[in-house]
Amino acid sequence: MAGVTETPDGIVRWVFGIVDGIAWSDVWRPVYNPEPMDTYAYRPLAVVLIKLGLLFTRDPMALAAVHALAIPAFGLAALGFLRRAGFSDSLAGLAASTAMAMPSLLFSGWIPVEFDLVGAAFVLAALSALHDLRLTPSRRARLRFVAFSALAILTKETSALGLFAFTVADAWPRRRELHAWRVPAAILLGIFVATLPLHFTRGGSVSAFSAFGEGFHPIRIPAMVLHVGAQLLYVVGPAGVLLLWADRLAGRRWLPVALWTATALLFFAPIVRHYSHFEAVVFSSPTWTIGLVALLWAALVANVRRDAPGLQGTGHRAALLMLIGFAAAPIVLRFARADVSARILAPAIPLLHALVWRAASAQRSGRLLAAVFGAFVVSAAVNAALSTRTRLAVEGEARTALAKDVRMPCPALIATNAVQWTTVEDLVAEGANLGACAWFQTTSSQPETGMTLAEFTARGGVSVDRGQDAYLVISTARSRMDEATNRILAGDFTWTSELLPESDDDLFAAYQRMVFEIETDLETLFRTAGARVCGLRSPYVALPLWWNELPARLLLGVPLVERFDWVASVYRIRATEPGFVPSGGRGRRDHAGDARR
Repeated sequence: MAGVTETPDGIVRWVFGIVDGIAWSDVWRPVYNPEPMDTYAYRPLAVVLIKLGLLFTRDPMALAAVHALAIPAFGLAALGFLRRAGFSDSLAGLAASTAMAMPSLLFSGWIPVEFDLVGAAFVLAALSALHDLRLTPSRRARLRFVAFSALAILTKETSALGLFAFTVADAWPRRRELHAWRVPAAILLGIFVATLPLHFTRGGSVSAFSAFGEGFHPIRIPAMVLHVGAQLLYVVGPAGVLLLWADRLAGRRWLPVALWTATALLFFAPIVRHYSHFEAVVFSSPTWTIGLVALLWAALVANVRRDAPGLQGTGHRAALLMLIGFAAAPIVLRFARADVSARILAPAIPLLHALVWRAASAQRSGRLLAAVFGAFVVSAAVNAALSTRTRLAVEGEARTALAKDVRMPCPALIATNAVQWTTVEDLVAEGANLGACAWFQTTSSQPETGMTLAEFTARGGVSVDRGQDAYLVISTARSRMDEATNRILAGDFTWTSELLPESDDDLFAAYQRMVFEIETDLETLFRTAGARVCGLRSPYVALPLWWNELPARLLLGVPLVERFDWVASVYRIRATEPGFVPSGGRGRRDHAGDARR
């Protein structure tokens, strides 16, 4: 339950508003996610569960407390799957526990409108039931398999794909037998029938990574392979990649020497930073990322070629198929989003962690890597809990202050951070009298030094009418370390420009500037030309994610414990014509794609 606070994430009430607009008779239809997503999704069970929750309470935190039970449910499903895969009780319990501690999975459990962890639990439970059905055919096992499969298919498109990958992987060793494909065929038919309305949906944005979109280039294909691989790397870590290879090469006489050599090389690694947008992860170093992602893909392929028995082999093949599927989906499907998140790979994580821990226990030469991997698990969970608890509490206070200050139904609401949302729905819940014309615009553009708001508006940096109060909302981590340390820890994400999803709008670098450059030019403009409605900050610390960076940190003088404040500030510039509301409201315009100054 760590990480759940008295204040919900900004996306929660926004999704509640979407679900409220769906009639019970329409829950089977594709759900339109409005701007900034502008896309369709198909997740009828998720919609039903949210609607049922809203029948009993409108309190997001009450629903969050119930939804967080998905974390232990996933852990139990993973434990059952790993036991059936042949791992010992202690190893299965350890792997299930470390999988549950991954930030991406905690995020899905803490946010009551995210159902990746729920879907993953259904997938693993369905595979366990299928295993039991094969060993001792019974009506109960068959009903369990059918029920959990149906739930996985209806939860999300991603859990449906995960289930299909596992059933195909299960059938592969018997691929020459026609009857072996009955289960995957039934699952595929169920997915097709369930998602049929989505395939006929038209409208919504088509990403540049789709073969149907403008700007598509063949380079997008290896870029998506890299992006999806990076998501799995985020929940396995560099030490985990090496231990996956150690498990694959177990029994080789030269393995201890190879492991010690690889471990030594790993400790020469540079400091690598990561950016996470709703758990869609990007790393700062291209050499480090490409090299380790390639090793990870190769480890999965090598494990598949070994053709391990039972559910272990199924898990190997399923993990690889999931990566292939999630890399292909944004390219071949018109409606699929390009920014793949680490949390959608949840069904594959317990098995990979089990393989890592098995190699660590079997190889004396792998114990240092095991320590690095264990420290990574602890750091990842601690950092996620501390930053989430601090962020949500500070953002909640800032939303309350902004809602109390609003005096017109259609102010210009400006945000500079697309990661931490403040939404109109949140402000209305806090008592703000906002109309349908109110919306948040996100901009990464910055004004020239000395530029006024009117001049910045005329240049197209933001949209502010002459009769509107303008509010700037800042919500970001902010470094409390020295300038030299900040330059190192900011990382360099320029290599991702127009190569990886979302990188064409300066999102990664703009967020790092907010964290490590202390104050942006837009914040300076509002601070000097207007008034501060509130300025809140709360301290927290972050541990190194990859502890093999210890030599690099010591050499460069970077502290092991990084110090940050979570800052939430609201600035206001009053309108020259108070109370003016544009006729018919204002059209939405998202400035996230503005060129960097």
